[in-house]
Amino acid sequence: MKTVYWVLVIIFTAALAVTSFVTPELLSGNEFLNAFMGDSLLNVLGVILAITASSAAHLHLKFNDLEEKHKQLYVFDGARREIRSDTFFLMWSFCFAVVVLIVRSADFASDAMVKSICNSLGLIVLLLNILILVDITDAIFSITPVLESEDNESERKKRQDFT
Repeated sequence: MKTVYWVLVIIFTAALAVTSFVTPELLSGNEFLNAFMGDSLLNVLGVILAITASSAAHLHLKFNDLEEKHKQLYVFDGARREIRSDTFFLMWSFCFAVVVLIVRSADFASDAMVKSICNSLGLIVLLLNILILVDITDAIFSITPVLESEDNESERKKRQDFT
């Protein structure tokens, strides 16, 4: 993930932590958030996981095609590692969200602070999933066609100057 995404996650996490400890009623008493933190959260995370996993698989295959076409191996190893780690992170965050929701539904979770912390963790997992989806989607759209003509280089420069 890009550095700006990590900064956003840190700021969001800090804001939720302060809110959870200073005024836990703000997050624990929110009716929409309480309704969302359950099967709705798992549904959204499952959709994001399915979309991202299929996009990551497509991107991996596209990297293979480009390497085969240009007869150069291991060109995209760094990108492959990042996509692989992002995809596995999504899977583990889904499992973590299940655990958070189980803890949230336990008897001792009736305390406002515990419920607020669980809601915050669910929101952080959701934000991370969305940012990873955006990151992988951006990687897919950054792949441009490789054509083997000198005219294409001048056309590419013209397009860059235009944008």
